Amino acid sequence: MNNIKSVASDCTGCTACFNACAKQAIIIEQDKFGFYYPNIIQEKCIDCGVCKAVCPALKQKDNTVDTRISAYYGAMANDDIVKESSSGGAFTLMADFVLSQGGVVYGAVIDYDKKEVVYDSTDNKSLDELRKSKYVASNPKMVFSEIKEHLKNERLVLFCGLPCHVDGLKSFLLKEKEKLITCDFICGGVASPEFFKQHLNFLQKKYKAKTINVNFRAKLHGWKEHSIKIKFANGKEYARLARDDSFFQGYFEKFYQRDTCYKCQYRLKH
Repeated sequence: MNNIKSVASDCTGCTACFNACAKQAIIIEQDKFGFYYPNIIQEKCIDCGVCKAVCPALKQKDNTVDTRISAYYGAMANDDIVKESSSGGAFTLMADFVLSQGGVVYGAVIDYDKKEVVYDSTDNKSLDELRKSKYVASNPKMVFSEIKEHLKNERLVLFCGLPCHVDGLKSFLLKEKEKLITCDFICGGVASPEFFKQHLNFLQKKYKAKTINVNFRAKLHGWKEHSIKIKFANGKEYARLARDDSFFQGYFEKFYQRDTCYKCQYRLKH
């Protein structure tokens, strides 16, 4: 087998293979939990092995911990931006720089019609929509190919995403690009998109209106008490401490994370 099927449960859903397939022989499908996996259209596949060549999960990893790593910390000086961010507003600082250079910023947004998290760009969305953490597995779609085209045109690009998806992008591009800035974060794993969708469906039925905004870190009680706030089209709001919300209860207990999250190689070194 010379195609991506051999990756099996090690797949992170980065879609590098999907973006790399010149024959469009790969489609991305969701399993029963809503996680994204590649599937081969056998009649289109020529068994060229490109999908395996770009798959970060199939590449050898050095998982030894480097104790010599230096770390820096900082926060946005603008208190209003910090309040609108999940933590210190570092993403906004980087995004503002890239946009000031005529660049484009990619990050996770919520598609409220489909009730899923996807990657999108500031060419299509506002920075406000890209800001803040999303605790659900995201669908990268064709953004790796879009980023490749921007880089070909010498446009500065910032991609902010999961550590495994950042690795997937770099693997897809095959070599480091001078105009590409990547930003990942300390990740606690990603939750089931299907559970998230059903959670919103339940709340929409209860509040009798469509969801228009989800804030996974609402700071309703300050920084130390994790809380969630969901707004609906009729003006009603659902606001809870995370420990009292069924979605976060399952997330914190790691009941419905992606298979590869339980054996994540990026927690050791990336």
